[in-house]
Amino acid sequence: MGPPILFKQRPQDIKTKNIKTIPLALITPKGRTINDIQTQKLPFIYPKSGLAKQYMMNWFKTQNITPKLFTETSGFEGIMSLVSLGYGASIVPELVYKTNPLKSKIDQIKLTPPLEKLKLGICCKKKKIYLPAINVFLQ
Repeated sequence: MGPPILFKQRPQDIKTKNIKTIPLALITPKGRTINDIQTQKLPFIYPKSGLAKQYMMNWFKTQNITPKLFTETSGFEGIMSLVSLGYGASIVPELVYKTNPLKSKIDQIKLTPPLEKLKLGICCKKKKIYLPAINVFLQ
């Protein structure tokens, strides 16, 4: 199984079905606040790529915040480790935060306005939707 496919605009020959939306969580080491990010006292750890990174960058831009960059890293579990060790703040899917054993060392910061949610779904080529197994799955 390869990496997730990210579409800015869905290709015409692809059928998609949304399954769920997943909230994103801004996380910081215990006791830190959004003000620490705004004043660049707490650096930011971006995901290396993906929609979570794009949504966070967009949110910072709309709030006129320029965070100090610590690093970019792959994998939300690695991000949780870096934040729990106090290296900076970051963003992860809320489910990753809530189920991670390191969450006792991390705070979730509620943002206003909230971050855009990730959409979880499935996709296939439109010409395949008539196959019985795929059709049932899409129903």
